[in-house]
Amino acid sequence: MEHRGMKKWRLFATMPEQYIGLKEVINKQLEVNQPVLTEEQMEQMNFTLI
Repeated sequence: MEHRGMKKWRLFATMPEQYIGLKEVINKQLEVNQPVLTEEQMEQMNFTLI
């Protein structure tokens, strides 16, 4: 039986477009919607920051 040696596996490297598409999907999943704040909540945050 012959030894095959080291093989480098690049499963998805055949289509670089897949990397771009997957990165876009992951980034979209990581997005967080901006919360809707009342006037009172905004004033409280400003007061805390000052």
